[in-house]
Amino acid sequence: MDIPVRKHPRLRDYDYSQNGAYFVTVCTRNKERILSSIVGHALKLAFNAASTLPSDLGINIKLTCYGKIVDKHIKLIPIYYKHITVDNYVIMPNHIHMLLRFESEENENVSKVNLMTFIRSFKTFITKELRKSIWQDSFYEHIIRDERDYYSHWQYIDDNPARWLEDKYYAP
Repeated sequence: MDIPVRKHPRLRDYDYSQNGAYFVTVCTRNKERILSSIVGHALKLAFNAASTLPSDLGINIKLTCYGKIVDKHIKLIPIYYKHITVDNYVIMPNHIHMLLRFESEENENVSKVNLMTFIRSFKTFITKELRKSIWQDSFYEHIIRDERDYYSHWQYIDDNPARWLEDKYYAP
C-alpha cells in the first residue's frame, strides 16, 4: 500500500520572516471544541446579516479555561516578539484565526523569527501551561497580498462567530 505524500503547505523559496501580513488558522487536535462556545439568541439569524458584527446580533464568544489561556498568550505576542503585531483575532470553539503583521526596520537589532518558528513557539507555550497538547500538528497560512486582501481577512475574522453554524465541524 502506498503512503500518501503530504503536500507541503508553504510557498517554496518565500522568506516567512520578512515584513508582511499573514492570515493564520491554528486548529485543535481532532477539531475538538475546547476553546470556546458561540452563544446568542440570534445565531441562526446571522446567516442573513453578513455586514453586521456578531456582537450586534447578540452573538458572543464564551471562552473556556483553555480559550482564556490561548487569549492570554495571543495578547503576549507583541511583548515577546517586538516585530509581530496581532491586528485581529478570534478564538472559535475548535480553531483560532489571527491576522499577524511582521514589521521591523532593516537595521533594527531585533531577533527575527519566521512564521513557522513563531507558531511552533506559540503552541509550545500554551502546551506547557496546559500540561497537554491541544493542537493539530500544522497550521494554515495565507500571505496577505494587498490592502483589499487584508480587509477581506479582517472581515472574515469578525464574521466567523456568526458563521459558526456553517462550519463543517460544527455538530449541533
